[in-house]
Amino acid sequence: VHGDFSLLESHWARTASAPPRPMRIQRLQRWLAVALLIALATRSAGLTPVSVDAPSTLPPECANALEEISAAQLPPLEQLREVMYAKGRPVILRNAQAAMGWNATSISWAQYAAVAPATLEPVWIHNGTETVFVRYTVDSSIPQDLPFWEPLDARHELWPRFGLISMPKDDFFGKLAASEAGEPLESRIYFQTASPFFLREHERSVRPRDHLDFGSPTYGLWISSADVRTHSHWDRNFNFFAQLRGSKRFTLVSPVEHGNLAPYPCVHGMYSQLQLNFEAVNRTRFPAFANVKECFRVDVHAGDILVIPPYWVHHIRALSSSVSLSIHSYPPPLKREIDAVQAAYEMPLPIDVDWPRDKQKLAAVEFLRATARADSELFAWLDQSRYVPLFGLEPQPDARLCFETPVSARQRSLMRRHVASAANEAMTHFAVLAPPQRRIYMASFVEEVLWNVLGVRDLLPTLRHCLVASDSSE
Repeated sequence: VHGDFSLLESHWARTASAPPRPMRIQRLQRWLAVALLIALATRSAGLTPVSVDAPSTLPPECANALEEISAAQLPPLEQLREVMYAKGRPVILRNAQAAMGWNATSISWAQYAAVAPATLEPVWIHNGTETVFVRYTVDSSIPQDLPFWEPLDARHELWPRFGLISMPKDDFFGKLAASEAGEPLESRIYFQTASPFFLREHERSVRPRDHLDFGSPTYGLWISSADVRTHSHWDRNFNFFAQLRGSKRFTLVSPVEHGNLAPYPCVHGMYSQLQLNFEAVNRTRFPAFANVKECFRVDVHAGDILVIPPYWVHHIRALSSSVSLSIHSYPPPLKREIDAVQAAYEMPLPIDVDWPRDKQKLAAVEFLRATARADSELFAWLDQSRYVPLFGLEPQPDARLCFETPVSARQRSLMRRHVASAANEAMTHFAVLAPPQRRIYMASFVEEVLWNVLGVRDLLPTLRHCLVASDSSE
């Protein structure tokens, strides 16, 4: 129900003395947003998810070679972290184990099994012949067969059906050993844990770990059979990815290319992942991929370490049975960036919860315009990169549809003065970030503000009609 703008000024006068109740961004679970985005946006806003055409062949854009550093060329270990961070680009450290004094590549399947829990769970398993992508989700507890997933993601392009099971450790490692001996597997299997069990018994095998993080590291242990893929995604942290057994192929794309990669919207359950499949890019649905320049491919072998900076998109394919250890941490400059973004999200919005809906909408629009005034292409970039691949070009941006009742110049002027201080504060927080990261986070901030103030139903129409469209009334 929209308010009557002819009555707004008198309402503002009546509520001027009331204690303000500012809105704050509530970062709810992503799965709820997905359900609403499907159930409401596609029906109530007249939007139709884009149909999926047949994918094209493997693209040539990612044939660039990555910088390699041999064991003999490694910087002193005590300087390794800082040197790698300063590069700002992925680097492959070849045979790093020789220079770093660790021998994790010598751990056998039997040794892994000896220190593993009796039962591994969940183990991803797939019995078909199609390509297998590990579903890398923000909310791993979401039931993956809920119908609201199907229209909004390209799952039928990316992920065939597979199951999650518990598997005795002897069965799991026995299958991997048999596969390496030449026996065909009836299914592909994959296991990941954030608590690498082998570190307790084989800690010396990956020493010196203290030169591979920036403090308070988190670990991920990844064990799989051959031909398992991890879907393209990015992380906010710095990753030293150590290959302990077998080989993997990485495709890596710079943060400056996010606008060409069709990432999922911030309010989608698959946020931080791409809608497209690197191995079969649908050129009809994702034409912007042809503009990608900073894309690299590299094969990582046992004993190598791949350095992945924050925000670099990466897609992974296991070329053989494989064991990998990822070591994630936050360099101090990156921690300052994350803290700045968090501060922007924690600040109260200049929007009172008791205002009429149209006044809240005007406040949100003017606040976001003022916050993004240093990036004139932000709103169009957000729409074209995240929403057009999902919903197509309808509705077309039309400033006349922003408000049901026209907004006067005086009302806009009053609201701009009201939101100016908060917009300046938000800009100050985002200014800490480098331009590519700033745009990524500010685009997500726009989504979350619209979502929190107006709900998912009006997120995309407001983005297009109020922010992307030029307003001829001004």
